[in-house]
Amino acid sequence: MIFKTEDKLFLELEKLDFSLTTWLKYWYPAICDFLSISPKSDLNAVKEINSLFEINSRNKEKELINQLKGKIAIIVAPGNSLSKEVAKKVRKMLIDNTNAVLIAVDGATSFLLENGLNPGIIISDLDGCVEDQIKAQKSGSILIVHIHGDNVDQAKRYLPKITKTGHFLFSTQSEELGGFRNFLGFTDGDRAVCFSANYSIKEVILFGYDFGKEIGKYSKVKTITKEKRTKKFKKFIIAKSVINWCSKVIKISMQE
Repeated sequence: MIFKTEDKLFLELEKLDFSLTTWLKYWYPAICDFLSISPKSDLNAVKEINSLFEINSRNKEKELINQLKGKIAIIVAPGNSLSKEVAKKVRKMLIDNTNAVLIAVDGATSFLLENGLNPGIIISDLDGCVEDQIKAQKSGSILIVHIHGDNVDQAKRYLPKITKTGHFLFSTQSEELGGFRNFLGFTDGDRAVCFSANYSIKEVILFGYDFGKEIGKYSKVKTITKEKRTKKFKKFIIAKSVINWCSKVIKISMQE
């Protein structure tokens, strides 16, 4: 177990097998109840975006599978612990291990770019500075855009650029539809770990996974309301349990 589980229901879910079936049958309904969100809104969002943009990602996904199998993933999340020292550690790990891939969790992309690091992969639901993510995409990053019920307008704004700029894939937390893949996971942070497990990455090293009392400055572009702040901390509870679940199938270590 990587984190302390804060909800008894999720403790039971952590014991289940790591699979899409388990996610859709148990995890996803439990999360929707926990956060009082509608599964239908997520599915409708996917249907809408799927109808607006031509999404054919099979060849891209096959290429990505071949690139990532057996690698070590260095995953950087937008927590408060991000610093110049963290950037130095990440850079050294990449130099020392040519078999490593750098994965940015949404807003952490901005932190990495500020420190001269371009991620190989970005996991994002478009909460952070999307312009930075597009900038990284132009320099070779693969942007995996997650669509859910709350980010359709943001997706419509940026997807015309994203789909023309470079490599991208689309993900969903509900049932798979069209070119959308469900890599498991709910928040960008835990989905990055689930993604790694699904792509046969042998080990993940985590930076910036603080889950503390404050939200990292790279986590949100704008100041969030008290209601959304409360919901954000509930998402931290989910993320920790999902990462614990992932630890059944992939080696995970935390770095400061």
